Amino acid sequence: MAKELKESTIKEYNKKLTKLDESRVDFKDTDKVLAFLVGFAGSTQKAYLSAIKWKHGQAGLEFPKVLQEKINELYGQQNERDKSQVMTPKQKLNYVPWEDILALKDIKLEPKGHRYMDEDNVPKGMSKSRFDSQTIFNLYTLQAPVRADYAGMIISWNEERGTEDENEVVLKTRTTSYFVFRDYKTSGTYGVVRIPMNPELYDLEFAKVKKPHPPMEKLELTLFDVDKKTFTEMVTYTFTERLKKTEKYAPQKVYEGTPEYEEYYNKYEEGLVKKAPRFRNITEDKKFLMISPVSIGIDMLRHSYIMYMYPKLKTIKEKEDLAKRMLHSTTQQEKYNLVGKEDEEEVPVTRGAGRDETEDYSRVITSMSPSFKKHLENVWGDYFIKKFGYGYDKPKISQQDYADFKTYLNKLPREEHYLKTLQQTMKDFVEKKFAA
Repeated sequence: MAKELKESTIKEYNKKLTKLDESRVDFKDTDKVLAFLVGFAGSTQKAYLSAIKWKHGQAGLEFPKVLQEKINELYGQQNERDKSQVMTPKQKLNYVPWEDILALKDIKLEPKGHRYMDEDNVPKGMSKSRFDSQTIFNLYTLQAPVRADYAGMIISWNEERGTEDENEVVLKTRTTSYFVFRDYKTSGTYGVVRIPMNPELYDLEFAKVKKPHPPMEKLELTLFDVDKKTFTEMVTYTFTERLKKTEKYAPQKVYEGTPEYEEYYNKYEEGLVKKAPRFRNITEDKKFLMISPVSIGIDMLRHSYIMYMYPKLKTIKEKEDLAKRMLHSTTQQEKYNLVGKEDEEEVPVTRGAGRDETEDYSRVITSMSPSFKKHLENVWGDYFIKKFGYGYDKPKISQQDYADFKTYLNKLPREEHYLKTLQQTMKDFVEKKFAA
C-alpha cells in the first residue's frame, strides 16, 4: 500500500506541477519533461520528478520507465557524493566554522525592516509576538540545529494541544521543558521525538512566557506563524546579516573591470552564487558591487555544527543521541560530516551545480523524438532572429548561415554537445562564426 503523503508534500508537488504548466510542459510528455529538467540541480530534478510521479498515480497512469530510471540515477549520484563526504564548490564558498557562528552571539540586527521581518525584526504577521530573529539565533545555537521544524510550532504547557501533524514546545521549568516533533522530514521512520530544552534557552526566550488564564487558555500560541519555506529564508537572513557585521565576512566593494569582479561573475556563471552581478552604486565615476562573501542557511548550519561536534563524540551512543536531537539518522549524520574543506582540486560546475551533466544531456539527446528535435530547431531559429534581426530589412544572417548552424549542430561530437547547455551551444557558435 502506498504511503499517504503529508499535506505539505502535496502542496510542494502542486507548486512544481504549476511551474510545468506555466512552461507549457505536459507532465505526460517524457521528451519535454527531460529537456525541461536540463540545467537544474539534481535535488530540483528529483523534486520535479517526484511531483510528476505522484501526478501519474493520481491520474491512474503508469509512470514512464525512463523517468523512473532518471530518479534512480539521480539518487545514485547523490549517494555517491554523500559517501565521498567532500564539500562541493558551493559548500566550500559558504562554509562558516561553528566557532565563527557562536561568535555572532552579541551582534544585534539593527531595526531596518525586511520582507520577512518588520521594523523591530519580528517576523511579519507576528507583531505582537516576542519571538524575533534573536530567538531564531538562540534556537539554532543553543539546541542542536534541526531543519525548518520550528515553523508553525505551537506553545503548550502539558503536551495536550498538539495533533498528529503539529510540533510543539512544552513549557514547564528551566530543566524539564522540551520540544515535541511530529511533523519533520523523517517522521515516517522515527515517529514522535521529544528533545529536552537547553536551560539557557529557557532563560533567554521562554522564562517570561506565562500560561494564559481562563477564558484565554484555549488561545493558540505559535512560536513562528509562518510556513517552512518562509522560515528557512528567515533563518538565512538572521545568520547572514550577522555575519556581514563581522570584519571577516563583511561585504566587499568590488569595482567593475577588476579581477575580483571577474571572479565573482565567474562564480555566478558556475552556479556558486545566486545573485547576478548588478551595479547599484556609482561613485567617483566608477561602478562597483557590494558583494557578501557567504550566505549561510539551515543546511550549512547543520553541516557546520556536525563538523564541530564530531571530533568530540567518542561512542556510538553519543553519535546516536546527536542524530536524534537533529532529527535524522546516524547514516545521514555521517554524510553531513563533510571533509576536505581545503586543498581539494576544484571541480568545474555550471548553473545548476551538482548534476551529472554528461548523463543529463546523453539521456535527453538519445530520447528525443523527431518532432521534439524539430522543436529545438525552432528554438535556435528564434534565438538567431532575436540576436541578428533575421527576417528584417537588414538581416545579418542568411538562410544559408542558419542551415550551416544546423549542420554544425548535427556534427558535434556527443561528448562535446551534452557538456553545454543549449543556450551556451548557440552562444559559442554565434560568437565564433559571426563575431564582428
